[in-house]
Amino acid sequence: MKNIVERFGPWALVTGASSGIGEAFARRLAEHGMNLVLVARREDRLRTLAEELQGRHSIKTRVVPVDLSQEGFLPIIEQATADLEVGLLVNNAGIVTTGKFLDSNLDAELALLHINIRAPLILTHHFGRLMRKRQRGGMIFVSSTVAFAGVPLWSNYAASKAYDLVFAEGLAKELHQDGISVLAVCPGAT
Repeated sequence: MKNIVERFGPWALVTGASSGIGEAFARRLAEHGMNLVLVARREDRLRTLAEELQGRHSIKTRVVPVDLSQEGFLPIIEQATADLEVGLLVNNAGIVTTGKFLDSNLDAELALLHINIRAPLILTHHFGRLMRKRQRGGMIFVSSTVAFAGVPLWSNYAASKAYDLVFAEGLAKELHQDGISVLAVCPGAT
């Protein structure tokens, strides 16, 4: 495998980096020598992870505690990354709601849409334009195995992950000529 720092650039931004798949991405990228912008709501967990990865792998980190379900998250991330060459974007942050849709809390369902769909769209647009100027970069979208069909009691979540999958598939072809690689991953239960 070609050195990913060489291929994409020195910095990766990982959303949902405070736990689960996002933390695993951060750990693996740090092993390959990528500097990391760690984005999630839980600042304490991000700082602990950042300190550990800096010490273990001699990389640089930036911690950006922000709630991707809120309107004003992009300016916070823009300010934190303005002086960096973010060459790899990992759209990992996500939440799930379960149960009968009509019995669910509408605010929770809207938060799911903001985090699972709106945030990746906004971040991809912002960082994609910067990558296009450099003619190199990469994007990873964390979708799900439930993206392939409607799933009762997980209807909104499955639909949001189908969006991520189809968005990534379209962008992979669209951005290839700009030197930007796009990948969707569809993990099962974790």
